[in-house]
Amino acid sequence: MAHANDLCDELGEGLGIAVHRSFVTYVASVVHVKVNDDGTIRVPEVHTAIDCGFAANPERIRSQIEGAAVMGMTLALNSAVTFKDGRNFFLGASDTPGAPPSN
Repeated sequence: MAHANDLCDELGEGLGIAVHRSFVTYVASVVHVKVNDDGTIRVPEVHTAIDCGFAANPERIRSQIEGAAVMGMTLALNSAVTFKDGRNFFLGASDTPGAPPSN
């Protein structure tokens, strides 16, 4: 039987997994990524599980998780880490594709 990641590589697909604990809340996400023949990247699915204890306002928690997924995908797909002389540097938000001009 083929390993899941080997199969994903053959199909131009992959899974990304992230797990984090912060403020006594546990969050895990699995992202399904596809690379098309022309090199464009699609994210057809994101699955997130959260254990935050008592959820006083579940809709607010859902909104936070969905917003975090969108923000994370935006950063992953539209930004880069730049290195110069062995050190990373960031020129500014105005250098990010799609960012408004900083006038």
